[in-house]
Amino acid sequence: IIHCKMSYVVGLDVGTTSVRAIVWGKKANKLGSASESVSVNESASTITSDPVAIYNSTIRVFENALKEAGEGPQSVATIGLATERASLTIWDKITGKPLIPLILWKDGRTGEECRRANTSFLPSVVRTVSGIAYFFTGKPKFLTGSSFQISTHNVGLKIKHVFMRHPEIRAGVERGDYLVGTLD
Repeated sequence: IIHCKMSYVVGLDVGTTSVRAIVWGKKANKLGSASESVSVNESASTITSDPVAIYNSTIRVFENALKEAGEGPQSVATIGLATERASLTIWDKITGKPLIPLILWKDGRTGEECRRANTSFLPSVVRTVSGIAYFFTGKPKFLTGSSFQISTHNVGLKIKHVFMRHPEIRAGVERGDYLVGTLD
């Protein structure tokens, strides 16, 4: 039998308004936890956060949870991560500095584009054909397609929005100088 120092699991939740971490022991017992609030900037249809502030909060919360558990990072076997997967930022590949604020999952700036897309031909056909297929078969998989809607949570539309308004960022991404990603 090999003795392994790495024996703890850390659950890390990086959410819209807070960052939380819990250290779990071998018997699923809670050994330590920590949390911190995160500020959100809201205006008419935009909702953003500072990606650097979120990163720094995540590091602090992780370290504080381990400290409360009386452990160090060498004791962590794995990390379970929950994040806002529909939030988006773009950063410089070399410096790691963000070029835009983190556009949060519930940001509504692409609302008009979503409305146009949802009333266009292809989504209408998908909904109609799926509805007919569900009517005749009763299979739930077709019911999902009958209610298909593109929402403002779509990261692709957020990227398109940023690229249309900031051609210099698009050019940097195309050159490979900038990276696009979500919190995870």
